[in-house]
Amino acid sequence: MAFFLANLLFLGGLPTMELGLRAEREHLMATSSSKPFYDMSNAELVQWTLNAISQATSYDEILFSGGAPELAAFVSAGTAFVNAQAAQIEAEVAAKNATQAKNEAKQSWMDLVKPYNNSWQINPAVTTEVRSKLQLPVRSGPGSISAPTTPTEVIATPFANGSLRLKWNRNGNSANTTFIVERLMGETWAGVFATMATKGTLSGFAPGVPAILRIRAVKGQVSSAPSNTVAIYTEFENGQLQLAA
Repeated sequence: MAFFLANLLFLGGLPTMELGLRAEREHLMATSSSKPFYDMSNAELVQWTLNAISQATSYDEILFSGGAPELAAFVSAGTAFVNAQAAQIEAEVAAKNATQAKNEAKQSWMDLVKPYNNSWQINPAVTTEVRSKLQLPVRSGPGSISAPTTPTEVIATPFANGSLRLKWNRNGNSANTTFIVERLMGETWAGVFATMATKGTLSGFAPGVPAILRIRAVKGQVSSAPSNTVAIYTEFENGQLQLAA
């Protein structure tokens, strides 16, 4: 039959039959969508390709003058594209899963490391040299809080009633930085006052009994280096309690 039709066309057979064969070719090779196959997305083209392979196999005698080898080449190329697209999708899914696994592992690692980092930053036994070798930034806690700077220009004004007025420069620290006033008690520094302001009034000192104080800036669990020390009630001058020179 195929030989008979081919001879008809070759010999200039019936025009209506030639038009019918052309229409059949166009119908079989077209997608059900109005979009041309060369403008389709990959997903759409996969569906079009599967249909084209199926229809080409059913109508191979009409569509391929080269016989079985030509059909085989057509099917092979279409199948290769479909398989390649499937492999790409599989690779994209695997990459997405790998990225998610990596992010989860990273978060678990950060959750484990941060408490150690916070502890090591304020532990006096963990020296700067050790932290440097660990390549630890001077940070701590949620939001990676930067270490505060040391307060400067500390001024103490004592009064005869045992109260003390302190003020200092925040030295660039933000408004949510806490300042801890420490007093030397024997050989140990102890916190005696805390504020977010840059001044404060303390009481409970014994007039005439010297006291030494300093200030630290604290954010989260990270502390700055201590400020310069100030001493009060170190001497009397003209009946007024004065700071040491």
